[in-house]
Amino acid sequence: MAEHGFNTKEWLQIWGTIFTSNIAFNLIFGFVGDRLGWQRTIMWFGGVGCAITTVLFYYSPIWFGGAYWAVMIAGIAWGGLLAGYVPLSALVPSLVKEDKGAAMAILNLGAGLPVFVGPAIVGLLIGTIGSEGVIWVLAGLYLVSAVLTKFITIPEEIRESTEEVNIV
Repeated sequence: MAEHGFNTKEWLQIWGTIFTSNIAFNLIFGFVGDRLGWQRTIMWFGGVGCAITTVLFYYSPIWFGGAYWAVMIAGIAWGGLLAGYVPLSALVPSLVKEDKGAAMAILNLGAGLPVFVGPAIVGLLIGTIGSEGVIWVLAGLYLVSAVLTKFITIPEEIRESTEEVNIV
């Protein structure tokens, strides 16, 4: 069965490549976060970048007439920009002076929660707004994450102790 012009094998290749690109870009965005600042990297690459590429990936089979490599590139872009959230691993523990283990536990909870919340959003909304509507909701949630990232503030005493790292 072919969906959007691709058979199951092709979709599996696309998805596998997306997550492979995510692994590679995890390394890259660690360095980018140190150069541009953790907060800006999360906000622009993670939040805004994922919002744009989520929509691009959804519409790419239509916009590019089912061109396999165009869809693959859109997927790689989404997987890569999803790695824009990598600096959260450095930012979250820097927000607290003590209890860094608890901060990491919350970070891990936040990283794993979408595995439950994502399908719940789809299950709740797909019947009323369809797949296209769900994509726009997901893109909107990425934008919300970008806006919320702007409000993360580093306490002054912690900022001073980490001033050699470009946190914000």
